[in-house]
Amino acid sequence: MWRRDGRELFYVAEDRLMAVDVDIAPRLDVRPPRQLFTGELEFDSRSTSAFDVSLDGQRFLVMTRADDAPPALIQIVVSWFEELERLVSTDE
Repeated sequence: MWRRDGRELFYVAEDRLMAVDVDIAPRLDVRPPRQLFTGELEFDSRSTSAFDVSLDGQRFLVMTRADDAPPALIQIVVSWFEELERLVSTDE
């Protein structure tokens, strides 16, 4: 993700958020990458939504893994249509 002024590029490398300074004038100059911070970043390679950067490039919103979060509860209902018919039956 580019900083708004195009002078810095941010990216995720494993569990690290990295930055690279870039100058384009008078010639392309890409400086060595530097680590901004590390942590349990929640990154999906099919998406760029693991983090966002403020317009000035000084603040970050980062998705992380919540180790203490309870597991998601999934309920599977079998024959739900029959149960619905039984619950709303108009038979008297």
